[in-house]
Amino acid sequence: MFPSTTETFGLVTLEAMASGLAPVAADAGGASELIAHGVSGMLVPPRDPVALAAEVRRLIEGPELRRTIAAKAIERSRAYAWDAVLDRLFASYAEVVARPRDRRRCRVLRIAA
Repeated sequence: MFPSTTETFGLVTLEAMASGLAPVAADAGGASELIAHGVSGMLVPPRDPVALAAEVRRLIEGPELRRTIAAKAIERSRAYAWDAVLDRLFASYAEVVARPRDRRRCRVLRIAA
């Protein structure tokens, strides 16, 4: 359960997902990017303790739902493993390097350097 609306990346949520927990979080900040509601976790409106409690109760009372969501949470968290993050970063660099250069701009940069 993570009701914060101020954590920008959602590291706490991601760590819970990677640990095999079914997260319930406020639909704000990083949590809203990490969690697919009803698939890899539960999102609730920010600052709504009644909705938060209802989703927690739903997972407590639904062990099969909880296990399914926990498995999807683990799967989703793998996209943020360092190897996966670095693979995407290097692919982005390769894409930029492969783009044709604007020769006029290159000359201006060489003169300025």
